[in-house]
Amino acid sequence: MLHEIIEKRKADLRGSTLKEMGESRDLLTYMLEESEMHRQQTGQEPWTTETIIGHLLNFTSAGHESTATSLSWALYVLSTRHEIQDHLRAEIQGLLKCSAKPTLDEINGLPYLHNFVREVLRVYAPSLMSPRQASKDLVIEGVYIPKGTRVDLHMPLIHHHKGVWGADASVFRPERWEELTGDSASLYAFQAFIQGPRICPGKNFAVVEIKAMLIELVSKWRFIGIESSENRDQKGESDENIERELLLNGEEAIGRGIKLANPTLTYRPASGLYAVLDFAKSVEENYENAKYWEFEKLLGAGGYGVAILAREKEYIGAHRKRIAIKLAQPAGVRALQKEIEWLKRLNGAKHIVEMRAYCDDLIAASKEAEKRDKLTETIENAFANFGKLETVPPITAFDTLAGVKGPALGLEYIEGGDLLHFIYLKLRPKEERPPNRVLWSLFFCFVRATIGMAYPIGAPIGTPAILETIPDDGRPARHMVHGDLALRNVMIGPGDDLDEHYAGQTLKLIDFGLAFDYLIPRNAPQDNIYDCAEMIVNLFDTHPMRKVIVRWENIDTRAGAIIPMDGEEDPLPKVDLELRRLIARCMDTSPYRRPPLEEVLRITTHAVLTRKPDSFPEPRRETDSAIREWWQQFMYNA
Repeated sequence: MLHEIIEKRKADLRGSTLKEMGESRDLLTYMLEESEMHRQQTGQEPWTTETIIGHLLNFTSAGHESTATSLSWALYVLSTRHEIQDHLRAEIQGLLKCSAKPTLDEINGLPYLHNFVREVLRVYAPSLMSPRQASKDLVIEGVYIPKGTRVDLHMPLIHHHKGVWGADASVFRPERWEELTGDSASLYAFQAFIQGPRICPGKNFAVVEIKAMLIELVSKWRFIGIESSENRDQKGESDENIERELLLNGEEAIGRGIKLANPTLTYRPASGLYAVLDFAKSVEENYENAKYWEFEKLLGAGGYGVAILAREKEYIGAHRKRIAIKLAQPAGVRALQKEIEWLKRLNGAKHIVEMRAYCDDLIAASKEAEKRDKLTETIENAFANFGKLETVPPITAFDTLAGVKGPALGLEYIEGGDLLHFIYLKLRPKEERPPNRVLWSLFFCFVRATIGMAYPIGAPIGTPAILETIPDDGRPARHMVHGDLALRNVMIGPGDDLDEHYAGQTLKLIDFGLAFDYLIPRNAPQDNIYDCAEMIVNLFDTHPMRKVIVRWENIDTRAGAIIPMDGEEDPLPKVDLELRRLIARCMDTSPYRRPPLEEVLRITTHAVLTRKPDSFPEPRRETDSAIREWWQQFMYNA
């Protein structure tokens, strides 16, 4: 549809039919005019249609959604801090008495409104983070950041930093903008729109838009906070009465008799950093009264939900088990439900995270008192008879979460951490590359995980994990794609007695909330193996790999940065060429030309189980003892 609109608008421009539109010309028209002017001057198209669509979507999401979120938080503050609302209304009414239709300069001349909007954007930052890439090697606060490293600027952390904004950094106080000193007076202390040469181009427009909306709303409405339904029931108040109270307007009659579709308008908006932190805090508090489990730490939090680590209480037994628990925010309920369904099918694969327990609906589970009481009675009897238990059923970790809405998922806790942090915190600072036998072994883990997705095991919870293999019954591979294969979603697990894990640690895939099946037959395993190949390449060098498409050995591959080209110096002479050749094939630009799983498994099995240290560029680094020392140094001692 967007393609059709753009092509029609181009035709209109060529026919000069837009002259009649006058002031109704939109952003797309201006972009196309600028593009045409550039083409006439240089003979080249500055933007493709896809680029234009990307810009339009960016302007729409950044210019609409973030402004709406900031207005929601502004109304929340006005509804809960009436002294601020009264101060703001007095300033606005003073302006409107002098100017019924204020100009831009008059709007920007309201100091309290200006400070109020800035404080909304500071305390409730519309964006959580913005990625940047280091253009050169540098050191910030003693941390070495190599060229090409992605650095995420976290706006809420900056805006709530007490070292910048003072002890009351998290307090909403518009007056602070009149008394800025030290670091808070720096332009870079306020990052709602970023600063520097790449500052948000819509900053001034967004701020004026928020101010104009607030002038219109505050001058005509009085905002009153709404209590929760439980409190209203205790007072005998109905939703209808509350709606009328909200719409009573002491200043003007506008709005009388109008019903709001959502009577909970002034509830705290369910978005942003505060909502996430509130949710995480409530989960931690729930475990204060848990019978068998205790809250150990927060593993992660975001707009989709939180992940926490729970541990069996000390009296359970000497070997206290841990379980990672994922809970969803409203925006993440569907993703967590999907992850539960996928892990039911994938459970039992050795290189995919093990599911320990799940609950489709914690509210519904809380109503099944008979089942919970029976389980509790069984556990209590065991304590009475034996004094201590070695463990308790993982499902009991959800008991204390019965009041939390949505699904819950319990997973094995993998202590080694994720591959992203291992690379960027332990290897890159020391410019270290793993031995080739370690690289082969880790890639073998990726291959096994890909087989596990192509041929799901679907074992019941509690069944020991088995090695993923390609079945010999001739059934086709499933068209499943992980959907979010990235270094942060690969965990480093402990080694075991399997020959193929002689090199030390193993890898396991996590986070299947974005997994999907292709609706039509397609080479899904080859898509997964491409992502796995791309991740293993991050271990080849001390800098992030650039994707360079080249023609090499009769294939078109995106792995041009790791392979030796005719007449050029080998970019990675110490990395095994056979491994790089396989990676290059797995990163072919066409999934239909990538090697089938059977061939990748055969090549990897041969390299891991039969090749000797002296077959690699640096034999001394490839001995069993050298590899054990390497893992000890970078996994445990780092």
